[in-house]
Amino acid sequence: MKEKFGFFCTSLDSRIPEGYLPGHVEVEIEPQYSERTNEEIESEIEAVWSERVANNPKLFPGLKFRIGKLEKTSNGIKIFLGITNYKRYLGTNHSWLEKNQKRGVESKVSDTLAHMSSPLGCSVVLKTGDDRLVFMRRSFEVAEAQGLLDIPGGHPEPLTVIKNLKSPNFKKELSIQETYQILDTRQSSSESIKKAVVQEFFQSILSELEDEICFPLSEASPVRLLGILSNNTTGGKPDLNFYIETKLSFEQVHKHYTEGKGAEKYESTELVGFPIEECFSTLNDERAAQQFTVCALAGIKMFETFWRSWAQK
Repeated sequence: MKEKFGFFCTSLDSRIPEGYLPGHVEVEIEPQYSERTNEEIESEIEAVWSERVANNPKLFPGLKFRIGKLEKTSNGIKIFLGITNYKRYLGTNHSWLEKNQKRGVESKVSDTLAHMSSPLGCSVVLKTGDDRLVFMRRSFEVAEAQGLLDIPGGHPEPLTVIKNLKSPNFKKELSIQETYQILDTRQSSSESIKKAVVQEFFQSILSELEDEICFPLSEASPVRLLGILSNNTTGGKPDLNFYIETKLSFEQVHKHYTEGKGAEKYESTELVGFPIEECFSTLNDERAAQQFTVCALAGIKMFETFWRSWAQK
């Protein structure tokens, strides 16, 4: 589903209109699903990283998952994952989209994003008990989309998976190769690895809700995966788009936000709630849409697809 606001949405399965639970999701992790590279690309990544670190010594190349491909199954979906990191994201998606797309054509790669790091993110549409969708206004302490309305989100973390697996090889900084040695699902312990990765997908978005908007997790419904969005303004960077509802009113959610001390609350300056139909109308109003991030608009669109199907039940 292509949209004029810079995103592409993959709704998962009309057979499961209420969205996917963890039992519907399978994963595989193998090095073949990493981004493609060559000496020129590596040289550019190093140059970009050196410049960034010089300007901000606190930067570190945090590990991330990367989607290689998707496959429908009889029970849901299988996601084939590689491992990448923030350093590679800055040197590919963030810095040279046009050059990368050109390489994809010249090397006759069917996937024109094959050289992109495209770290896998997560985002969530939160619906309150009085039928409002919750957005946060991004602060000027974040690197991108300052001042725009966004939905809570972040990234599922490979290091968290490794820590939860109680791997003896866990350490705070691992290389991509070291990470594959632990998480490659071709090894004998693959079932526990797969389960831990899926668990991190669904748990990570709860952590973001708690850290970013101080939302009390005891008030959250089961997390449901609605689909996967691709942000064309950042070289196709994907997000798992989740849905959570709560019986709390927006006023109650806002009170938790105002009084809370979330670890990532600094990323926003205010919390805003809009009636559902008003959110949907934004998709047909380019002027109104300008106050939202691409991720927020994609989340609204994906939620609208599922909301309409629920309403028809």
